[in-house]
Amino acid sequence: MVNIVIAEDDKDDFLLLKEALENVLPKFNLNHLRDGNTFLKSLSKDSDPDLIFLDLNIPKKNGIECLIELRQQKKLQTTPVIIYSTSSDVEDIDRCYKNGCTLYLVKPTSFKDLVIQIRKIFFRIGLPKEDLQLKEMFVVRRQQE
Repeated sequence: MVNIVIAEDDKDDFLLLKEALENVLPKFNLNHLRDGNTFLKSLSKDSDPDLIFLDLNIPKKNGIECLIELRQQKKLQTTPVIIYSTSSDVEDIDRCYKNGCTLYLVKPTSFKDLVIQIRKIFFRIGLPKEDLQLKEMFVVRRQQE
């Protein structure tokens, strides 16, 4: 069973991501948190996530701040973290890359595209670690973007 944490304050974005995950994975455990402080507190407990989706613009502590703090925890240094954001700004992407994010998912405009991107994420996470560290593999989004 895959343990997934989603830190996302927007209810609609959370529900779309959850439904897309349900289309890709047969079963998983899900922990949903709505702000950065609560997210970080949940990680300091006994939780052991296999995968984290982290909204870049989550309130109280943003995605970058959360990413930096969670990468300082020894047990989470290798946990895949996907930043999930509407931003395709190069500076946002670079900051996530430099701070240890595994992949950067630009929120697609349709549910169908989101399912495709989630499949790409699971494919890329299965790649050897050195391939994942290549910057050209870092951003997950539609090909025409």
